[in-house]
Amino acid sequence: MSHKKKPSPGDMKADASAPFWQEINDPDARTININGVDVKQCVYNLLITRRDMRMYMKGIKPHRGWQIRQVKQYFGIKGGKQKIHDQIVHLADKFIPTPPTSEN
Repeated sequence: MSHKKKPSPGDMKADASAPFWQEINDPDARTININGVDVKQCVYNLLITRRDMRMYMKGIKPHRGWQIRQVKQYFGIKGGKQKIHDQIVHLADKFIPTPPTSEN
C-alpha cells in the first residue's frame, strides 16, 4: 500500500491553512478542463496569478480590483513584491503540468 505525500509548503514559509493549500490537498476539489486536461481550480488560480505577478513586476496593475494582499492571503505567503513573485513562480514550477512535447 503506497501513501502519497500531500503537497505542503515545504521549504517555503507559507501558511498551510491558506485556501490554496486546503484546495490542493482536497481530493474532491473542483476541477477545470484546460486544453483537454483536468486541473484543480486552485492550480488554474496559480496559473493566472503567475501571469498577474509578471505584469505587476513591470509596474502594471492586472485589473482595477487586483490587490497583492489577496495573493498573499490566498497562497499564505508573506513578503514584498519581488519575494511574492519568486514564490509564485516556484509554486507554478511545482504544480502546473507541462504539456507533452510533440516531435515530428
